Amino acid sequence: MHLPLSLPSLTQPPLPQLHPSTLDSPTHISSPPVPRLQLGQTQTPAPTRLTSALQLSPLFTHFGAALGHTGPSHSQECCNLSTALEHPDTVAADIDTLCSRHRMHGPFAAPPLTPFRSSPLGVVSCPRNPAKLRVINHLSWPQGTSINDGIPDSESSITYESFDSAVAEICRLGRGALLAKLDLKDAFRHIPVWQADWHLLGCTWAGQLYYSVVLVFGAKSAPYIFNLFAEGLHWIIQRHIPASLRHYLDDFLPIFPPSTAPPLAQTAVEWTMALGEELGLEFQGNKTIFPMTCLDFLGLDLDTDAMEARMPADKLRWLGELLSAWEDKRTCRLRELQALIGFLQFAAHVVPHARAFIRRLIEFSMTFPSPLSNGIRLIAPTRPTVHVFTDASSLERKGIGGVFGSMWFASRVPHRFHKRDIQFKELFAVIQAVLCWGYQWSGCHVVFHIDNPASKTDPFRKGVSVVIAAAPGSVTCPVSALRGIIRATPSDETSPLFEGLETNSALTRDLFISRLKALLSAHGFDSGKYSGHSFRRGAASSAAAAGYADHEIQLLRRWRSNAYKLYIDVPQDRVLHMSNRLHWVEAEPHA
Repeated sequence: MHLPLSLPSLTQPPLPQLHPSTLDSPTHISSPPVPRLQLGQTQTPAPTRLTSALQLSPLFTHFGAALGHTGPSHSQECCNLSTALEHPDTVAADIDTLCSRHRMHGPFAAPPLTPFRSSPLGVVSCPRNPAKLRVINHLSWPQGTSINDGIPDSESSITYESFDSAVAEICRLGRGALLAKLDLKDAFRHIPVWQADWHLLGCTWAGQLYYSVVLVFGAKSAPYIFNLFAEGLHWIIQRHIPASLRHYLDDFLPIFPPSTAPPLAQTAVEWTMALGEELGLEFQGNKTIFPMTCLDFLGLDLDTDAMEARMPADKLRWLGELLSAWEDKRTCRLRELQALIGFLQFAAHVVPHARAFIRRLIEFSMTFPSPLSNGIRLIAPTRPTVHVFTDASSLERKGIGGVFGSMWFASRVPHRFHKRDIQFKELFAVIQAVLCWGYQWSGCHVVFHIDNPASKTDPFRKGVSVVIAAAPGSVTCPVSALRGIIRATPSDETSPLFEGLETNSALTRDLFISRLKALLSAHGFDSGKYSGHSFRRGAASSAAAAGYADHEIQLLRRWRSNAYKLYIDVPQDRVLHMSNRLHWVEAEPHA
């Protein structure tokens, strides 16, 4: 399962991604900036120069980053998650490490800060690597009043660097580009937190209280805050190595042009690692990959020799086992289906047009009941029904009115709405009724009666001109039939063309259908086989049989969609004729 790297250039992700080519060098520095890496340079950057040219914002590194919490400030106690109790050694070791590196303060027997919010600790593992455990602080507890609930979306929204962006850059540089990868260790924990937010990051373990002074896994705004830091590091590295750089949070991918000498690319990676050390960062040595033409990025293989992006063999095998297991399923839970969709979306990065097939699974998942439902239905007494009658005058008039029980109102439409269509005025009358009597309808089922039903062909009651051609001499000529109706039922010009049972009342669809079925039954036809749409079906089928094109049939009944195709009946003999023309008889050879 692979994807040839021949995609067109893709647009870069939106902000906060930075573009180093558009940024200028610092203008106020105490010493010259670090020079661009030169071939053969093996020494690490001078600390004095890094302090001036590569320093991060003092407000950020000294005072820390604000979490963006705007919710209420109060104290909170909690119990840890069951996963933390199942892995006590992992939690204890993590707390000891954080305290020894001054990233967490404690232990305390009593709350060290006022207020002090303690959130549950938990342990999570990678689905395909259960041995890899990570301690989290469950800042989304309790639901509705948690710390994460108090952080607005504007403080946490982020667009990550995409895998397709790396693919597009490889396409631009060409076959044989050198790839390297660096991974920051304990990414979030490099970022100090503003002292005023320390009380939000509390936790409890073994009866003792602690609080973090760095970003923690589980904070809603942590990825966004860290990415701001990573963007700054991205900009620094990009301006000093001969490579195009991509990064996804703490994963950095330098892409060197094929013409880059391997020793220079190797030195660039070593320079980047030395830069991190000078800035107090730590790249994981066991995850650092020095320049080569094939490596794993975001869980997928990039191969610049074969110009392919593909799934690693272990993930491809795991996907095959997953799909085989689903072949035997007859039922599934929503969470299981969502997990399948998530992995298939991941695989879609290297499977062309895969998203078109995944869409059907997504639509199927939408048929499940809401996961927020608890399966309980309240048995409430039947609500009383109240009827409200409203009306509005036509375009030339300006009045509206309504009746509710023995109460009524009448008023004029505001001058600014005089030119609005009748449907707007009808709705305006309904709104006025709600303003007048809405307080009396609490707990009731309200039915509004208006006399302006919507029309599919004339939703704004402006009138529709229908042109009908005459067919002289034909018994089905519509013009002759209309003239006969007008002569038989003379009325004034304002009356409806087709009248109902009452004078000046328009013929309703229900009355038309009932009369049609009665006439069909009277003449020996099965009325159950006919409906109002039978006329549409007959017209469309007759036009198709006469050889008219699809777009002409669509104009016949003013269809705006492809619904007209549903009304075209293909005769059985026509289908048999087409089937017969698919065969031929091979001529026998002459003797």
